[in-house]
Amino acid sequence: TEAALVFVTVLVELRDKRTDPFTLYQVRLIKDAVGQCWEDLGVALGIDQAQLRNLNHDYRENRERASKVLQIWMDENGTDATVGCLACNLIQIGHKRIADILFGM
Repeated sequence: TEAALVFVTVLVELRDKRTDPFTLYQVRLIKDAVGQCWEDLGVALGIDQAQLRNLNHDYRENRERASKVLQIWMDENGTDATVGCLACNLIQIGHKRIADILFGM
Protein backbone atom coordinates (compact mmCIF):
# COMPACT_ATOMS: atom_id res chain seq x y z
CA THR A 1 0.00 0.00 0.00
CA GLU A 2 0.99 3.61 -0.36
CA ALA A 3 1.03 4.17 3.41
CA ALA A 4 3.43 1.25 3.89
CA LEU A 5 5.72 2.61 1.17
CA VAL A 6 5.77 6.03 2.84
CA PHE A 7 6.55 4.40 6.20
CA VAL A 8 9.44 2.41 4.72
CA THR A 9 10.76 5.53 2.97
CA VAL A 10 10.72 7.45 6.26
CA LEU A 11 12.60 4.63 7.99
CA VAL A 12 15.27 4.52 5.28
CA GLU A 13 15.73 8.29 5.47
CA LEU A 14 15.92 8.09 9.26
CA ARG A 15 18.54 5.36 9.11
CA ASP A 16 20.61 7.25 6.57
CA LYS A 17 20.46 10.54 8.48
CA ARG A 18 21.74 9.13 11.75
CA THR A 19 25.01 7.36 11.10
CA ASP A 20 26.41 8.13 14.54
CA PRO A 21 27.74 4.98 16.19
CA PHE A 22 25.69 3.65 19.07
CA THR A 23 27.80 3.65 22.25
CA LEU A 24 27.96 1.97 25.64
CA TYR A 25 27.06 5.33 27.16
CA GLN A 26 23.78 5.24 25.22
CA VAL A 27 23.18 1.65 26.32
CA ARG A 28 23.26 2.84 29.94
CA LEU A 29 20.85 5.66 29.15
CA ILE A 30 18.15 3.57 27.45
CA LYS A 31 18.47 0.09 29.00
CA ASP A 32 15.59 0.72 31.41
CA ALA A 33 13.27 1.78 28.58
CA VAL A 34 14.39 -1.10 26.36
CA GLY A 35 13.81 -3.51 29.25
CA GLN A 36 10.13 -3.66 28.35
CA CYS A 37 10.86 -4.85 24.80
CA TRP A 38 14.31 -6.45 24.99
CA GLU A 39 13.26 -9.75 23.44
CA ASP A 40 11.30 -8.21 20.55
CA LEU A 41 14.19 -5.84 19.90
CA GLY A 42 16.66 -8.72 19.95
CA VAL A 43 14.64 -10.53 17.28
CA ALA A 44 14.38 -7.33 15.20
CA LEU A 45 18.14 -6.83 15.46
CA GLY A 46 18.77 -10.37 14.21
CA ILE A 47 20.05 -11.87 17.43
CA ASP A 48 19.82 -15.65 17.51
CA GLN A 49 16.86 -17.15 19.41
CA ALA A 50 19.21 -19.39 21.42
CA GLN A 51 21.15 -16.33 22.60
CA LEU A 52 17.91 -14.64 23.62
CA ARG A 53 16.81 -17.72 25.57
CA ASN A 54 20.17 -17.78 27.34
CA LEU A 55 19.82 -14.11 28.30
CA ASN A 56 16.42 -14.89 29.78
CA HIS A 57 18.02 -17.52 32.01
CA ASP A 58 21.33 -15.77 32.74
CA TYR A 59 19.99 -12.39 33.85
CA ARG A 60 17.31 -11.64 36.43
CA GLU A 61 16.22 -8.17 35.37
CA ASN A 62 14.89 -7.03 32.01
CA ARG A 63 17.17 -4.00 32.00
CA GLU A 64 20.18 -6.32 32.27
CA ARG A 65 18.82 -8.40 29.39
CA ALA A 66 18.24 -5.21 27.38
CA SER A 67 21.78 -4.05 28.03
CA LYS A 68 23.18 -7.39 26.89
CA VAL A 69 21.00 -7.45 23.75
CA LEU A 70 22.35 -4.03 22.78
CA GLN A 71 25.94 -5.07 23.53
CA ILE A 72 25.60 -8.24 21.44
CA TRP A 73 24.18 -6.21 18.57
CA MET A 74 27.02 -3.71 18.81
CA ASP A 75 29.65 -6.48 18.92
CA GLU A 76 28.14 -8.31 15.95
CA ASN A 77 27.63 -5.22 13.78
CA GLY A 78 30.60 -2.99 14.56
CA THR A 79 30.38 0.33 12.73
CA ASP A 80 26.97 -0.64 11.29
CA ALA A 81 25.51 -0.48 14.83
CA THR A 82 24.29 3.10 14.50
CA VAL A 83 21.78 5.23 16.33
CA GLY A 84 19.68 5.40 13.16
CA CYS A 85 19.65 1.65 12.68
CA LEU A 86 18.58 1.05 16.27
CA ALA A 87 15.93 3.77 16.05
CA CYS A 88 14.49 2.19 12.88
CA ASN A 89 14.25 -1.18 14.60
CA LEU A 90 12.60 0.35 17.66
CA ILE A 91 10.02 2.10 15.47
CA GLN A 92 9.35 -1.10 13.54
CA ILE A 93 8.49 -2.97 16.76
CA GLY A 94 6.25 -0.16 17.97
CA HIS A 95 8.56 1.71 20.34
CA LYS A 96 8.91 5.12 18.73
CA ARG A 97 9.07 6.72 22.17
CA ILE A 98 12.41 5.00 22.84
CA ALA A 99 13.68 6.02 19.40
CA ASP A 100 12.76 9.59 20.26
CA ILE A 101 14.89 9.30 23.42
CA LEU A 102 17.85 8.30 21.23
CA PHE A 103 17.46 11.34 19.03
CA GLY A 104 17.19 13.59 22.06
CA MET A 105 20.64 12.55 23.30
